[in-house]
Amino acid sequence: RLAHPAEEVACWNLQDARLQTLPLQLRRQGIQLRELWQPVMLIRYRRDRLVEPASRSRVNLDSEIAAAAANPGVVSAAESSPIGSAVLEVKRAGDELPIALHPFLRLGARKESFSKFLAVYAHMTRQIL
Repeated sequence: RLAHPAEEVACWNLQDARLQTLPLQLRRQGIQLRELWQPVMLIRYRRDRLVEPASRSRVNLDSEIAAAAANPGVVSAAESSPIGSAVLEVKRAGDELPIALHPFLRLGARKESFSKFLAVYAHMTRQIL
């Protein structure tokens, strides 16, 4: 637990000294860290939450994924436009995509791990994944 609400922390500058206390709080709780942590970027995105009615699957669509802020001490180049991808997350029992969501496959959707952090970092530093 933090002494500050998440909405307040999200407004802090990424070089704010209070952010450096967070790893110390983890250590006090017995979580050992290997290296010093530094905030790199603040990622924001739009999340639409839906329920697919036939299967009752919970569906999240994350779009407009972008860096809202970057720590200039860590990232020298900063591209703040959204990445060119969205994330469709389907939570349900089983591995198959509900039939109603199959049109997403024709749009190029595929099952894979996706790191918003890595994708935004590569986009803002103009690196290719």
